[in-house]
Amino acid sequence: MKQSRILAAILIAGAFSSPAFSQSNFDGFFAELATGYEKTAITKINPSWHNESVDFSGTGTARSHNAEGVPLNIRLGYTLSISHRNTLGFGIEYSPLSQHTTEFSQTSTNEADFTFDIQNTSYKISERISAYVMPGFSIAKDKLLYAKIGYSTRRVAYRQGTDS
Repeated sequence: MKQSRILAAILIAGAFSSPAFSQSNFDGFFAELATGYEKTAITKINPSWHNESVDFSGTGTARSHNAEGVPLNIRLGYTLSISHRNTLGFGIEYSPLSQHTTEFSQTSTNEADFTFDIQNTSYKISERISAYVMPGFSIAKDKLLYAKIGYSTRRVAYRQGTDS
């Protein structure tokens, strides 16, 4: 609920901001929808597991996998002029679409050193949220050179398949 209020406040403020009130073409609120290509590499896959009903544990290994696809990114932020040619922007980004790896097999070993394959295993990447700062430099009246520096988090869900 609190996030909805913050989002609504940003959108309302953005609706009333205008370049006419700004010192440059880059001052003010921004909102954008973006897409492209995104690839998330899952490189260390060594899950451990525990079956509580029989008090039995084990570990598994699998090679690295990629989740890739076309994301939809929703960005909101604010950019302000800090000098004649320098700007500083702040933003948040949310990606509502999830990505999946292809299904793969994984080898698992239990406490008794019994090894078996688990088929049809996959990962799902979702709920990616980023926050960033954008220092910028105006190279022309309508051209801005900037860098994005930030933090991104996402949820990685593991789906175990069937034993064989």
